[in-house]
Amino acid sequence: IVLSAMAGWFYAISIMPLAPAVALNFTVPLFAMIVAILLLGERPGLHRWGATIVGFAGVIVILQPGAIEIGLGPVLALSSALGFALSMSFIKMLSRTDSPSTIVFYQVLFMTPLSLGPALAVWQTPGWSEFAWLVALGTLATAAHLSMARSLSVAEASAVASLDFVRLLFVAAIGYFVFAEIPVAMTWIGG
Repeated sequence: IVLSAMAGWFYAISIMPLAPAVALNFTVPLFAMIVAILLLGERPGLHRWGATIVGFAGVIVILQPGAIEIGLGPVLALSSALGFALSMSFIKMLSRTDSPSTIVFYQVLFMTPLSLGPALAVWQTPGWSEFAWLVALGTLATAAHLSMARSLSVAEASAVASLDFVRLLFVAAIGYFVFAEIPVAMTWIGG
């Protein structure tokens, strides 16, 4: 699930602008709350439902229904969001018996060979500069996975997922400074 969600996400952000892709990815908390109720038996209170609904309303403001054409990019972004939500619940289940380090270790152990085949199909040997960026990305991704696994080991999945909306401001800034994507006013209002 994680591998297909990750692959779908990477492809989605390669074929559509970053801000709307991330806005669609903000359905993860909504999916995560539903999955946590169904798989984990969590009972989120009104405050979590309220935070999720307000966050999702912000996503709707950003997307401006009808402004984004339904195509492969948005479908992949939504599918990957569901995959990430399922992944969060599975990590929560595993955290009952395993440490965050063990969970991340096994995730890397299994995902590396599984992703090797698709990677080889499009492989381009990175230069030294690109290699440095890849090492930085790997380090940050590992830290993020450890942080997520740790947070899920001490808090309910629905609580952790509802904090995900904070990412929008960071992503909009990165989109602007790195990719020269100018967020429209609705992105900031929705955020």
